[in-house]
Amino acid sequence: MEKILLKKDNFVKSRRIKFLSFLVIFFIPLILFSSPIYLIKYSGIINPIASEYIRSGIEKAEVEKAECVIIELNTPGGLEKSMRKIVQKEMNAKVPVVVFIYPSGSRAASAGVFITYASHIAAMSPGTNIGAAHPVNMEGKIGKEMKEKITNDAVAYIKSIAEARGRNEKWAEEAIRKSSSISAKKAKEIGVIDILAKNLNDLINKLEGRKLQINSRKITLSLKDKKIKILSMSHIQNFLSRISDPNIAYLLFMIGFWGIFFEIAHPGGLIPGIVGSISLILALFAFHILPINYVGLILIIISFILFFLDIKLPSHGILTFAGIISFIMGSLMLINAKEPYLRISRREIFFTSLVTISFFVLILGLVIRTMKRKPITGKDSMLGEYGIAKTNINEKGGMVLIEGELWKAFSKDKIKKGEKVKVEKIENMVLEVRKKSDDA
Repeated sequence: MEKILLKKDNFVKSRRIKFLSFLVIFFIPLILFSSPIYLIKYSGIINPIASEYIRSGIEKAEVEKAECVIIELNTPGGLEKSMRKIVQKEMNAKVPVVVFIYPSGSRAASAGVFITYASHIAAMSPGTNIGAAHPVNMEGKIGKEMKEKITNDAVAYIKSIAEARGRNEKWAEEAIRKSSSISAKKAKEIGVIDILAKNLNDLINKLEGRKLQINSRKITLSLKDKKIKILSMSHIQNFLSRISDPNIAYLLFMIGFWGIFFEIAHPGGLIPGIVGSISLILALFAFHILPINYVGLILIIISFILFFLDIKLPSHGILTFAGIISFIMGSLMLINAKEPYLRISRREIFFTSLVTISFFVLILGLVIRTMKRKPITGKDSMLGEYGIAKTNINEKGGMVLIEGELWKAFSKDKIKKGEKVKVEKIENMVLEVRKKSDDA
């Protein structure tokens, strides 16, 4: 009897162990590896760095089979090529992409409109706006016919996106042709966006249970109690994004030229040359992203050449004056864009120009003063100096004492020992002198 009870007890324990093992094997992976919500936060110009950051975030979410990707967006717009890469990634994403214009005071302008339209779900917070998507030309002045072609292409592009996502096509066209811009509330009313949410938590609550079709796959969003995984920019991406600001790029460009100028003017310093070279390389990277007017760039380079030449071959300020004009004109022309966020601040140009011009005017003044100053070394420094005859001096020769040193000397006139003399010429380390009293 006891053996039977013991076997029964062992059987129950074995069942419990198997059941617990099943729970551990089945539920722990669900807890540890449950699909997270990926959060991408971006505020700034849409450029290649922004494109890489957002696209790589969506790719990571696809690899980890995230429940969805939320892009918190605040942008004044940016480069068309970078925007199209982001839109292409959104349209072909294997996970739901939600674009959320947030926080209050943010906007999705220009390229931001296309990115918002391409999302599976578009959301905005109160106090935000969307619109003004008229295409910006980065290649200088173009004809009316070409401008119309660019506009029509942009309209066709956004209408195709709107059709694919079931959004308001009419307003999308107005946003491009008329630069129309609307509030978050109006955007929700006319079907530009899907959700109006106060914050991230409110957005997640309103996303719960939404049915979507990702490619040919139908899914229902289940976001409650899901872990939010923030995808931050890498340190390199963050750094490159910051230097892509037109004002910072311009400042780096100036530091680069200053450093190289110092190194050329005073070889061997190393540090100015190294700092200048690095700054110039970073500036050129930023200029590759920005809509640069190369005429402005050439004018700035010419200005530094003129400054340098005026120091080496003094023109009494003429070359420096020409360099100042070239520098200011080049700075004003450097960034070829109408949008304020792509232009160099006038205040930045004024401050940098003032510092640069003041520096070179100061250097020029020192050069001119040095030229006028009497030499203090070499044989030329002896000309015009006064001394005392240590012996009688005539055409055959004699000795004079000048600044504590004895020199051989001769004079066309007779000079008696002890008389003051003035140096007229120096030939083969022999001084030609005359009496001081003979001076006019």
